[in-house]
Amino acid sequence: MPGGASELGPEFLARVAASLGSRSDQEAGLLFLDLLEEALPVRAWLACRSPETEAVSWARTGGGEPFPLRLSSEQGGLLRGALLNGCDAVIADPLACPECPEKRYLQRGGGSWAFLAATAAGQPVGCLILRSEAPATLPERLLATAKSALTIVALALEVSRLHRELEARVEERTREISLLYDVSRSLGFVLSPEDLVQLVAGSLGRALSFDLCAMTLQLPDHRRISVHLSCPAEELAVIRLRGEITAQLASLSGSRPEGLELTLSGPEVAGGSMLHADDFGSVAHAPLVIRGQVVGLISVVSREKDAFGPALMRLVYTIASQASLTLDRIRTAREAEASKIHSMLESMAQGVLLLDRDLRIVMINPAAQSYLGTLEGDVPATLHRIGDVPLLPLIETLDPTGSKPMTFEAAATAEGRIFSITCSPVRGLDEKVQGVVVVISDVTEARMLQLQFAQAEKLSALGEMISGVAHELNNPLASVMGYAQLLQTEPVDETVRRKLSTIGAEAGRCQRIVQNLLRFARRHTPEQRPLDIHVAVDSVLQLLGHQLRVDDITVDLDLQPGPRVVVGDFHLLQQVFLNIIYNAYQAMKEKGGAGRLIIRTRNPDGRVVVEIIDDGPGIPPQNLKRIFDPFFSTKEVGQGTGLGLSLAYGTVREHGGTITARSAVGSGSTFTVELPAAPPGTAAVEESPGVEPAVAVEGPDVEPDPEGRMPPRPTATGRRILVVEDELSLADVMAEALQAQGHRVDTACDGRSARALIATARYDVIICDLKMPNMNGRDFYRHVVSIEPALARRIIFSTGDTASPDTQLFFEEVGNPFLAKPFNLKDLFRVVDSVLGAS
Repeated sequence: MPGGASELGPEFLARVAASLGSRSDQEAGLLFLDLLEEALPVRAWLACRSPETEAVSWARTGGGEPFPLRLSSEQGGLLRGALLNGCDAVIADPLACPECPEKRYLQRGGGSWAFLAATAAGQPVGCLILRSEAPATLPERLLATAKSALTIVALALEVSRLHRELEARVEERTREISLLYDVSRSLGFVLSPEDLVQLVAGSLGRALSFDLCAMTLQLPDHRRISVHLSCPAEELAVIRLRGEITAQLASLSGSRPEGLELTLSGPEVAGGSMLHADDFGSVAHAPLVIRGQVVGLISVVSREKDAFGPALMRLVYTIASQASLTLDRIRTAREAEASKIHSMLESMAQGVLLLDRDLRIVMINPAAQSYLGTLEGDVPATLHRIGDVPLLPLIETLDPTGSKPMTFEAAATAEGRIFSITCSPVRGLDEKVQGVVVVISDVTEARMLQLQFAQAEKLSALGEMISGVAHELNNPLASVMGYAQLLQTEPVDETVRRKLSTIGAEAGRCQRIVQNLLRFARRHTPEQRPLDIHVAVDSVLQLLGHQLRVDDITVDLDLQPGPRVVVGDFHLLQQVFLNIIYNAYQAMKEKGGAGRLIIRTRNPDGRVVVEIIDDGPGIPPQNLKRIFDPFFSTKEVGQGTGLGLSLAYGTVREHGGTITARSAVGSGSTFTVELPAAPPGTAAVEESPGVEPAVAVEGPDVEPDPEGRMPPRPTATGRRILVVEDELSLADVMAEALQAQGHRVDTACDGRSARALIATARYDVIICDLKMPNMNGRDFYRHVVSIEPALARRIIFSTGDTASPDTQLFFEEVGNPFLAKPFNLKDLFRVVDSVLGAS
C-alpha cells in the first residue's frame, strides 16, 4: 500500500481542485482515488449514484472491490445510508460493528473503515469508502480533510452530470428544431389535406415511437379519420381509437362529429406483435384549429406507459400548430379559387348550372337564369326538362366512366332564340354519377350565320350558273342584234324595216334582262359609294316584273324627280328592296292576286325615304313586332328561312338608317326604309353588270337616218383587222360590219388559228373572245405580248362573262378595252375607232 503524509493539508485540497477542473465522472473519480492513496496509507473506493436512474457503480473496477454493490439496495446498509441519506459512518473496529449487510466483508478485510457521503446541491451523488490496515487509524482531522476534498469531487461529479444533461438537451432540441424545420419546409408544398396527412404521419414517425398515429379532419370537403399503423392492429383497437377521437373532438368543439370516414395505411398483417384494444399504454391528442375553430386532431398511441413526455408533447403540439396553419392556407387558397371561379361564372355569356341526381339546382349563374327564363318562363328549384327534352332519362344515360358530354338544342319559340344545351356528368369517389353540369349557349347568331353561309353558297352556285347561262345567251344575242342592225342599212320596205326594228328592240330587252341577272348574281366585296336609290329599286322591279305582271299586280311609282343619292353598297340595298317587294308580292298573291304595289320616295331633312305599300292581307299585331327577329316566319316549313327581313334590318342599320313596318289586318302593309342622304352635290356612281372598260372609248354615236338606214361612219378605213371568235355567226356579223366600213377583216375560230395568222400577216387591231377552245383569249394575249407588245395593246376583248371575278381581275391587270356581249355595232365601231386613233 502506498504511504504518504499522516494528514491532509490545504495543499492537498488545492491539488485536488486543480486536477479535477474539466474531468468526466470516471476520470474525476479515478484521479481523486489515486491522489488520496498517494497521500495516505489507505485503500480508497468511490461508489457513484446517478440521480436520474439511481444506479450505483464503482468509479474504479477490475476487482478488489470491498463488497458487492447489490448491498446498496438493502435496508440498514452503511452504503445505502450514505448514498440515499448522506449519512457518514466510521468503523474503528469491525469486530465491534453493529449489524449491517456489509459487516462480514468489513470483518474479513480488517483494520478500520470510513463511509463518507459525497453530496452536491444537497443531493447525495456518491460514497467514499476508506480502509486502513490497523484499527482506529483514521483520525477525525484526516477524515474532515478527506470530507472537504470529497466535496470538491462531488461538485466535479455534479458539474459533469449537468454538462451531460445539457448536451443531451441541446442534442434533443437540435433534433426537434431540425425536424420542425423539415416539416415547415415540406408544408409549403402541401396542396391538399391528403398530402398533409402523409406528411404529418411521416414527421411523427421520425420523432416518436408510436403504434398508431391518426389525423382527423372535419372540413366541408374532407371529413375523415386517417390512421397510420406502425404495427398490425386488431379491429377492436382501431374502433377504440375512433371512439377516443370522437369523444375528444366532442369535448373540444362542443358537438359530437358525425359522418367521419375511416382510412387505414401501414402494415396490416406481419411486421410486429399485434396491437390489441387493451394495449393502449399512452394516448395523446393535439387539436387542429383554424380561425378559432377546432377542425381536427392529431392523435398518437403507444403500448408503453408515459411514452410521451413534455418534450415530445411539445413537439406534437408544434406540428399540430404548423398543420393548422397549412390547413388555413389551403382553405384560403381554395376560397380564393372558388371566388375566382364564382366571378368567372358570374361574367360568362354561357349559362352554367349544377344539378344533383334529383335534378335540384345546386348552383346557377346569371346567364343561365336569363336563358331559363327565356325557355321556361321562370327558374324552378327542380329542373325536370329544358325545352322539350326531359333531363332525367338524359342523366341516366350519361357514361360515368367517360367524359363525353351530351348535346341537344332547345328553341324559345316566342323569342325566336335557339340554345345549345350540353350536359356533362359529375362523378363522386365511387365513380357514380352524383349530378350533372349543364352549359347553355345562345347559338341564335351562329345558326343565322350558318344559314347565311348556306344561302351564300347557294347564291354563289346560282351566280355561277347564271353567269354561264348569260354567256351562252349573250353570244346568240350579239349575232341577232348585229344582223338586225346590218339589215337596217339595206334598202328594204317599211314592213320589213318595222320587223327588223322589233327584232332589235326585243333583243335589247333580252340584253337588259341578262344584264340585271348578272348584276344580281355578280360576286362583289361590300363597298360604300354614292348610288341612286331609284336605280336600286328599278333593278329589283325589272327582276320581278314578269312575276308581278303574270299575277296581275299593278306597280305604281311615286318617285321624287331626279336622283336620290345615298352612300352605301348597291348590291346590299338591292337585296333589302328585293326582300321587301318579294314579301309584298307573296302576301298579295296569297290573298288572291290582282293587287296593287305602291313605291314612293321622299327626301325630308337630309334623309332619303322609300315607302313600299301593298294591299295584301296585312300582318297580325302579335306578329308585327317580331317580323325583324331572326328565324321568325309565318310561312310553311320549307317556304322560308325567316332571315329575309332580319338581314334587311341589319343591312339598313349598318348603313346608318332605319326600317319600320306598320300594318292592319285586311288593310295591307307599309314598309319604310330611311337612309342618310349623301352630301349635296354628290353624284351617283353608275352601276354596271360588268366591269367598266379600263380604257375610255369615246366617239360620236351613229344613229339611223329617217328611213332607218345606218349611214357610213366617219372613220379610218383600209385597216387590217383580225376577229378571233368561236361563235361563227357572231364572227361573220363583226366581219361584215367592219368590211362595210372599208376594213380588211380576217377571222379565226380559236387562239391557235389566230396565232398562225399573226405569224404570216400584220394586223392593226385584233378583236378576241375570252372563252374559246384550244387556246383561250388569255393565253393568246400572253403569246402576243411575248412576240409583239405593241400589237398586244391593240387587242380588244369581247366576252359575255363580265360577272366572273377572274374576268374582272384579268381586265384590271391588262388595261385593254373590252366589249360586253351582246353589244351594238355602234359600240364595236367606237371601240375600234378609239384603238386605231390611239395607235
